[in-house]
Amino acid sequence: MKQTTPLPWGRSFTAQTALAIVAGSLSFAGSLPATEILENGSFENNNGFDGINSGFSWTSPNYPNEVFDVYNYTTQIWFTGPAPMGAGDWYFHTVGLGAIPDGAIVEQTLDLISAATGLTSRNIDAGGSQFTFSAQIAGYPPQTDTGLLELEFFDASDLSLGVAATLDGISGGDDGLIDTWDLFTESAFIPSGARKATVRILQTSAGSNGNDNYVDLVSLDVTAGPGKLQLEVNHLADSNELEFKWNSEPGKLYNLRSELDPSATKPIDWPIFGENANIVATPPENILTIPMPADLTRLFVVGDFPAPPVTLFTDDLESGAQGWTTVVNDASGNTQWELGSPSGSTGPLTGAGDSATAWSTNLGNYGPDSDIALRSPAFDLSGIASAELTFKAFRDTDGFGDSAVVRFLRAVDLLQLGAETALDMAVFDIDYVTLEVPVPTEAIGENVIIEWNFVSDGSVDNFSGLTIDDIEVIE
Repeated sequence: MKQTTPLPWGRSFTAQTALAIVAGSLSFAGSLPATEILENGSFENNNGFDGINSGFSWTSPNYPNEVFDVYNYTTQIWFTGPAPMGAGDWYFHTVGLGAIPDGAIVEQTLDLISAATGLTSRNIDAGGSQFTFSAQIAGYPPQTDTGLLELEFFDASDLSLGVAATLDGISGGDDGLIDTWDLFTESAFIPSGARKATVRILQTSAGSNGNDNYVDLVSLDVTAGPGKLQLEVNHLADSNELEFKWNSEPGKLYNLRSELDPSATKPIDWPIFGENANIVATPPENILTIPMPADLTRLFVVGDFPAPPVTLFTDDLESGAQGWTTVVNDASGNTQWELGSPSGSTGPLTGAGDSATAWSTNLGNYGPDSDIALRSPAFDLSGIASAELTFKAFRDTDGFGDSAVVRFLRAVDLLQLGAETALDMAVFDIDYVTLEVPVPTEAIGENVIIEWNFVSDGSVDNFSGLTIDDIEVIE
């Protein structure tokens, strides 16, 4: 019997005289949809024709005073044929910018990695994540002016990974005509190491009026692909066991699947081997040991998938105030946190979802010169990488002189952990809204209390103040 060495997918080794093992790894991302990450690619967010369209998600490295201009599809028709399908009222153009250097007229730099995109460093670097870059382009034939766009990726140090795609309207698109709207598109894999993407609309003419390039419906869709698990399999001769090692990351669960006949079904549908399902990640590496199978030949794969959200704390407030505490920090005592059915002059008359109870700054109207705190029961944040607080809120104050913040406190000594999060009390809610507050990294690993602190100014107002309900903290 001989000791084994790490194996790549598709290679076999002799674990004992009559046994062959084939091991591999999978990463199952599911059927993730493409996610649009570009903002205001339709240019509908603008200040109108000849407006100073500074900002609106686009920036300009060469022309700081006016980032872009727009034409109206109805009144400023410098193209032939119909407007693009799906277009709004406006399209991008650059006449009026004056003579500017060749290069970017406008650009937009975007972070690739986020929960919204589903992109992670692992699935990008594994090479399976993709982009689709597209735009509607038209131009002005007398000057052979048309749109030119490019997409460039950058790594975490802002070093360029090169221009990955160019959309050039000079070809005229499918009909070969510059002055008609045509869809230009390119799709490819996001380069390994990419962390940011920059979309540019380029200047190609330095004439007195710039370049008559007409652009609309610019889009950058990204699709997260599977990451790769680096799976190592060893035979432990002394115990006659198989040892599986793979790189793991927080927020993932793993399944060990196995099959005798690889032609029976796809690896993703192979049966779970034994009880080895929903294996919790132990970053940076998972190690699993199983008895040596008795089969002559057996194939294994390890697949990962996102762990379902773990609820760390939840309270719909319908079971009373057990574990909750209230504090009055002012001398007047005009306001205090009260649990029950709100009954202010304005604002809610029930809890969220027409429930019976909620915490409110007085069940009637709140008073002036108040500084009050509401503290949750303590709960544990150990063993997690991150978490988020969500709660239903109804904000009903004077809109300018009152404030509220959310803090996380260490339960043992009430030390504030991380920065507080201010709630926008200038908003007048007409119903309960869901507010989300990231848990500060300083609170992770601690036994914590959530504190809502409300402060009112000296004016006497007929408002209900702040009401909260349905509190939840999820990993």
